[in-house]
Amino acid sequence: LSLQPPGTSPGHFEPPYVGRRPHQCAMASLSAFVLAPESSSIAVLGPPASAAAPAAAARAAASWSTGAGFSRASAAAAVGVVAVAASARGAARRRRVACRAIKEEQSVGRAGLFRGVSGAAVASASAGSAPLVLAPSAALAKSYEEAKTELLGFGVSNLIADKPPQNGWKVVVQAIGLAEDSDLARMKLGGERQVLYFHVPNLWIVTIPNLDFNGAAGTVQANDFGKGDSACLFVDVNFKGKLAEMTKMDFQDKIFKALTQKGKNFIELLKVTKVKEGDRPNTKIVEYEYEIESGAGFALNRNGVAAFTQVGKRGSLQIFWTGTTTPRWDYLKKDLEDIVQSFCMGNVPDSVEITLRKETKRQDELDYKADKSNYGGGESP
Repeated sequence: LSLQPPGTSPGHFEPPYVGRRPHQCAMASLSAFVLAPESSSIAVLGPPASAAAPAAAARAAASWSTGAGFSRASAAAAVGVVAVAASARGAARRRRVACRAIKEEQSVGRAGLFRGVSGAAVASASAGSAPLVLAPSAALAKSYEEAKTELLGFGVSNLIADKPPQNGWKVVVQAIGLAEDSDLARMKLGGERQVLYFHVPNLWIVTIPNLDFNGAAGTVQANDFGKGDSACLFVDVNFKGKLAEMTKMDFQDKIFKALTQKGKNFIELLKVTKVKEGDRPNTKIVEYEYEIESGAGFALNRNGVAAFTQVGKRGSLQIFWTGTTTPRWDYLKKDLEDIVQSFCMGNVPDSVEITLRKETKRQDELDYKADKSNYGGGESP
């Protein structure tokens, strides 16, 4: 069938069809066209009046064609094309509706997210239960009983605290040193198989080191980013002294080194104010204050407390330091002390085998080392 009006050249479209794609022209035309005699082309009668126009036009064409001198073949062809056009348009409409529904289901806006959280909190409060609290990931923050089980699996059950954490806090049990430190890592953990344990408030975000083919990078830390509260593990792998022999100035130097892992030009006026024995064996608790020079040019006063311990055959010094803004120090001091007093570390026994979730050694490097050993330590061919 031809889409041009009678008397026009092939490929010519009248203004109603200018700027439309061919399939759109066909749908618009066939939904409102009736057949002219077989010797002529399709004649334009006007645009469809409604969404039911394609079916109505098809029925009109079929009923009128017998008395208007059209062949049954032409009428059947027109009816078939009109039906196909209407079906295609309906299928396209259904696809658009389905895609829109999928997008709405997969995307959750900020307002919708907070509406869901606040709705759950209101429902919880109306039911007389405790208010809703968003806890860290279950894989990183555990209950007191779950921590007991995991420490037992690592062979360091003596690290568990004497009593559960306060206020329903969670427990972090994390193994480090399962792979050698990456050469590119800014924070190095020493490469010894160890486990650290500490308590964490429910809303703090816990992060752990990343392991890949380059080795381990990063450290264990917990943060309340919105309020500027933090707790972080720092390991001085080059420490050569003994914890019991450290002086107040030694503690200040190590705190400065821990705070300046990302740069040394913005920490000023660091001062250690108190050093005392910790609740855990072989642990020192150190209080300090300092200033941070912000990128905007003004200083931020901060206070913190840290736990020092020395665990491992290599003699590395482990520092678990915390910090908050000075205006929040009086309010948060007890919480930060509870965090560092709960901190402790232990060595994983050699008899305990730890399986990593992903491989950190390249197979081609292992094959290369095996070839060298097979050839008496020389280069493989």
